[in-house]
Parts: sequence; structure tokens; C-alpha cells
Amino acid sequence: MDAIDNPVLKRTPGGWMAEATDSPLIAVVASTEAEAVDLFRTRRAVWRELMAQAAADQETTGILSDPEAMAELAAADEAIAGGDVVRGTEAVRALRPRIPGTGAS
Repeated sequence: MDAIDNPVLKRTPGGWMAEATDSPLIAVVASTEAEAVDLFRTRRAVWRELMAQAAADQETTGILSDPEAMAELAAADEAIAGGDVVRGTEAVRALRPRIPGTGAS
């Protein structure tokens, strides 16, 4: 567990408040200290998932809005449909160029 998963705890008239000191500010109030920490960590985990999904969505949007990338994907689909595929480690190694004088590929 990361250090950022440990909230700052404050006693309030209604119970306990757990909050983050970094961005984004995540704060919860609960009747017990343990419940406040648990709620905080749950919300932090949800926030992380949302941020990861937002990053993936942004990357997908970038690809979908790039005509060159879309053309390359269409060409790849056509090649696969036409049987232009390589399967297996040895087949892939056979495609690599040899480096003259080294005996390595």
C-alpha cells in the first residue's frame, strides 16, 4: 500500500474525517476512525480506476482521430484477412535480419 493511501485523520463533532493532502482532495466522514480510513481507501481505489480508464479513453480517442493510424489499422486488418500472419517464435525469428559478421540476429 502506498503512503498516499494513509489519510490525514481529524476528529470532528460527527466522528472522524479522513482526507488526502494531495490532489485530488478526497475526504470522507465516518463515525469511527477505522471506518473513515476504510472509506477513504475505497474512494482512493475508485479514483485510481477512473483515472486509468480516462487515460485509456484519451489514448483511444487519439488513435481514432488520427487518419494515418486508422489507415495502418485498416491495412493490418486486410493483411490478416488475406492470411499475411506469422505464428510462433521461430517464424518471428526468421523474419529478423541477420547482422553480418556477428553471427547474431
